Amino acid sequence: MTYKVTEDGNISTVFLDGEIDKSYTLLKEVELIEPNNQEVLIQKATIYSKKNQHKKAIKILEKSLSFIDDPTEVWMLLGMENMMTSNYFEAQKFFKKCLSLDPEDIQTLYNLIYCNDQIKEYGKSIEVLNYILNINPYNESAWLELGKQYLKINKKSEALTSFDFAIISEEKFSGAYVEKAKILEEKGDIIEAIENYQITLQIEDESSYIVNRIANCYEKVGNYKEAIHAFSQAILIDEFHSVAYYNRGFAKFNLNDYEGAISDYDKAIEINPQYGIAYFNRGVSRYHLGDFEGALSDYTQSIAINVDDADGYLNRGLLYFEIGNDKFACKDLSKAASLGNQFSASWLKSDEGKWCLSISSD
Repeated sequence: MTYKVTEDGNISTVFLDGEIDKSYTLLKEVELIEPNNQEVLIQKATIYSKKNQHKKAIKILEKSLSFIDDPTEVWMLLGMENMMTSNYFEAQKFFKKCLSLDPEDIQTLYNLIYCNDQIKEYGKSIEVLNYILNINPYNESAWLELGKQYLKINKKSEALTSFDFAIISEEKFSGAYVEKAKILEEKGDIIEAIENYQITLQIEDESSYIVNRIANCYEKVGNYKEAIHAFSQAILIDEFHSVAYYNRGFAKFNLNDYEGAISDYDKAIEINPQYGIAYFNRGVSRYHLGDFEGALSDYTQSIAINVDDADGYLNRGLLYFEIGNDKFACKDLSKAASLGNQFSASWLKSDEGKWCLSISSD
């Protein structure tokens, strides 16, 4: 740490160089020269914060408020320190003070919204955002955050309108197009959702996440060929995108290309060995190719990863029936029923399946 004393005796600069204990000792010496120097107090508070002594940092910062001319920096620091101690109500107070002086301070806005989110006061975030937008109706970041807050209280129409205004405020605001596309996709407006996702690709570099979402949209409307093309693009962008491999495999399965599906599931599992659903769907593909042993192995692995995989137990149970292992089949169907699988539960209660209950309980 270094500090400089000007000709009139005031301390003009204090820097920390990472040696916290030495810095603190020097700051104490400087404080004796000028006990009410804002910069010294801020640096002391910073040291306490670095040492995770946030309450001490808060006490020093609060002390400095009694004599400084411009409290903005201290308000921000007090907000941060209270946020770090999960005192979100107190943090809110200081972030609001900062925003009252500078409504365009996006980082402070995000901090305030984070605090509101932690205590689920989404309405307060909406109030603050509307206040900021009344001051500047073309604040695209505020419109985006407003839309996200509306989504948290399930007001999708208001969210969609907010994202539209974000785009009007900044026509190249890719984040707003993505959020708008997500809502349209959920509503079933797939073509319009794809258009909005594609706009983001024109604004920014290609993103495997966005291309994967476009592919999912094609898949939802049954256009598996376009979906496969888009998933392949996502893989070209990110060769380790296990979800894209999995999704492309699923699309190939729907075109009865079981071998192609298995190849993609293989790759997804290679990237993510704990990808339970990939094992399950590879098992289904292997079943369709008559590879019962391979299917049985995949269903078992799927269950090992997700012990509550009702579909895994169901499919493995039905396969056990096909290969003549009634005892294991009944046990699996009983387990599937206990996990909420309605088909298994109904069948076991039927005249056709009642006999299975006695075997599964052995």
